[in-house]
Amino acid sequence: MTKLSNYFVLIALLLITGCNQTTNSNNQANEETEHHSEHSDSGAETILLDNGKKWVVDAPMMISIRNMEKVVQNFSATNPAAMMDDYKNLSKTLTQNVEDLTSSCTMTGQAHDELHKWLVPYIGLTEQMAEAKNPDEATAVLNELLTSLSEFNKYFE
Repeated sequence: MTKLSNYFVLIALLLITGCNQTTNSNNQANEETEHHSEHSDSGAETILLDNGKKWVVDAPMMISIRNMEKVVQNFSATNPAAMMDDYKNLSKTLTQNVEDLTSSCTMTGQAHDELHKWLVPYIGLTEQMAEAKNPDEATAVLNELLTSLSEFNKYFE
């Protein structure tokens, strides 16, 4: 579990760095760090629509999200003996896409905040996939990832 916690902290730092790339002053950087910490500590929050409409996600970020969606939806383990290797490879791909997503973050304001309400729990799921000990556990996480991506599509475009 410690490894999982350390990994979560690393991803949170990547989020902070990626989403904070245009911030110049120390005060703004501290506010952004506190903002991300609130998301990390608060768990799942209810995502709000933009006055009844979906939030628009920046195109470079959307590429990473669609890549994650594609690999999760198309995933199938090749055979029972290699299944955990397949899940580990899926985990590596998802982790890379999350890193790409966070490094391309240019969103601000409420759209940014609402995206984080989805993203932080999603990152937790990718970490659970990386830590899965058996195919049953990995399959359960895979189903949660599918549900999370479906939720993303309800609130973002």
